[in-house]
Amino acid sequence: METIDYIQQYLTQCVACSEQLLAMLERERNALSNQSAKELENTAFEKKLLADIIDKQTKECSQRLEQEGYGQGPQSISTFIQQATAEDAQQELSTLWQSLQENLGHCQDKNRLNGRVLESSQKRIKQAIDILHGQTPDGELYGRAGKTVSDSKAHTLSRA
Repeated sequence: METIDYIQQYLTQCVACSEQLLAMLERERNALSNQSAKELENTAFEKKLLADIIDKQTKECSQRLEQEGYGQGPQSISTFIQQATAEDAQQELSTLWQSLQENLGHCQDKNRLNGRVLESSQKRIKQAIDILHGQTPDGELYGRAGKTVSDSKAHTLSRA
């Protein structure tokens, strides 16, 4: 397969995967909002599969471009597009490359947002569990002398 065809196929596949990943991140966000553990588990698995596909294809593409003298990493695709393609192909590849970069940026933003939501939920759950066990959120209480003491047994709900 000629390099230009290979790069076009690579970019097309990665754009498709990145669009699926964006949809998956939206499903994950909905699962977080609905507190659906099963859906979260499913989306995490599918998200990893898509990310692994993109990673594998990117490594293969990077190796091929390096072997052909275009350098390594994301810049190698830009270099290839600028140096080795006809003007009509250059426009198509540039558009695909730009779409991929934008999609991956959106994926990163959505993943960070979902991570913050998940972290916040975990903190609330931990606080609820601490309260049920009679612990203050940081595990310290004030004793008779007005000093902090770590005594989680003093206020357990099970003793009430």
